[in-house]
Amino acid sequence: MKLRDWRQHHGLSLAEVASGCGIAGVNPRRQLQRFETGEREASASVVEMIRIGTGDAVQPSDMHEIRITWLREHGLLPELPKRSILPSDEEHAA
Repeated sequence: MKLRDWRQHHGLSLAEVASGCGIAGVNPRRQLQRFETGEREASASVVEMIRIGTGDAVQPSDMHEIRITWLREHGLLPELPKRSILPSDEEHAA
């Protein structure tokens, strides 16, 4: 589940979720908003705090997908492989 969807579903503010998940700093509300949109990549420890704070509703894979989507939408993803780096079954048999 997306963090923003979870927060809105529970009627919580950015500040409430940031505080509840232990996100601190100069402006934790803005920091959480950037994590919600994918504008900023959350560290592994922050992702874990969010997972715990949301009762496992928001998973690390959800946070990763939000970030990848933001990067893709802003043209910031590096060139990606066109296929798996592993040989196909046909190549492996040869």
